[in-house]
Amino acid sequence: MALNPKHDNIHYLVGRLCGEIYPESVADIPAHTTGKALANPIEAIPLLKLPDTDAVAEIMETMPADPPSYPNGARIELQGEFWLGYYQQRAAKRRAAALTPDDLTRAGQALFGDRWQTDLAGALHLTDSARIRQMLSGRRPVPPGVAAEIMALLRQKSAEAAAMADDLERR
Repeated sequence: MALNPKHDNIHYLVGRLCGEIYPESVADIPAHTTGKALANPIEAIPLLKLPDTDAVAEIMETMPADPPSYPNGARIELQGEFWLGYYQQRAAKRRAAALTPDDLTRAGQALFGDRWQTDLAGALHLTDSARIRQMLSGRRPVPPGVAAEIMALLRQKSAEAAAMADDLERR
């Protein structure tokens, strides 16, 4: 199961933040942070030393405006969302790090043709295509959520093309 950059469950998002900040091992997360994150994740956010990165900004932008609080602790099934977010963020971070500028170019061209940078930026809800150019030049890393969205766009376009081919064959 791949990272879902649009999933706005507070447990999932705090898990993603921990996966971004502590990607090497779950043992790196301070115990008091893990305890807070599982019991009442909104209280864990101030405990995290959030770096000023695109990946953290992307996660924070997804936070619900009025996240729930769990004064008596969260139900166990909600705690699973934290771990899901944590491990999916770690995996997405590794995949994003492996995404080369050539891969980004190939994906953009496959999705939108030769003039792909502006269209890809729009599809990713980026403010302008300058961020795409910064990722291409290596000045800015590809955030895990962006990499996951590119993969989803590629899969969607592939499915649409296959459905169109099937439709044309049936005629």
